[in-house]
Amino acid sequence: MKELAPVLLAVAAAACHRAPPKPERTAPWPASASPSSSNAPAALRRLHYKLARADIGFELPAKHATPRGKLAHPHGDLAVDLDDLSHTTGSVALDLGELTLTGEGGTPNETYTTRALEWLELGRAVTAEKRELERHVTFALSSLDAGHVVAAPNGDRRAARRELESRWTVRGELSLHGVRAPLTADVALTIVPGDDPAGPPAELLIRSRKPLVVSLSTHDIAPRDASGVPIAKDLGLIGDKVGNEAKVTFDLAFVPD
Repeated sequence: MKELAPVLLAVAAAACHRAPPKPERTAPWPASASPSSSNAPAALRRLHYKLARADIGFELPAKHATPRGKLAHPHGDLAVDLDDLSHTTGSVALDLGELTLTGEGGTPNETYTTRALEWLELGRAVTAEKRELERHVTFALSSLDAGHVVAAPNGDRRAARRELESRWTVRGELSLHGVRAPLTADVALTIVPGDDPAGPPAELLIRSRKPLVVSLSTHDIAPRDASGVPIAKDLGLIGDKVGNEAKVTFDLAFVPD
């Protein structure tokens, strides 16, 4: 079946970059942990977090179909500047060889997945060297644009803790299928306090507020056969059965490294 398409990412999760003007710091870090206070340890000013959990999905809405799928086993990290969150950097990486396309009801569809991998030059007849080169996708986060603080609901297991959420624009560069391109995403950042109110956050939860949009044409993703050879007669699938943009959503949880 040729109504398939690849998945692009994302990330989350990572989730997206031209550096903007330095914004005012508006993130709701607990005052007791603020490194700007005179008695705050210098070591707290820049902390490293690693990706602990992730849920990354995508869809490619077209005129007559909407292929959907999942991206599995991402890994990533953040270097968080507690003095100025806009200086936070990091990356999220994925192996496209592990993507899965789904059919009706969200059930994995092997035929769809095979076609998606062929479009990404990861087909069974592509050389191992070529597959190794094309399978890796990385989003490098270069900066954050400050948003505004909103109330965040408390889950039952954290009912005694105060969680705060802020909205940001993530900017960075997506490296996919041999092409690097700037990417931007609107995200919500939820700060989960630790048991020690004077310590750093126990978790940073980053989720997409709007889908991260990845252009297939920008990254040269198009119909190909199992050897990676373009199939010109199938170009009409793009826009009709497969969207010309992948819309990626993500929910990422980072914990201290």
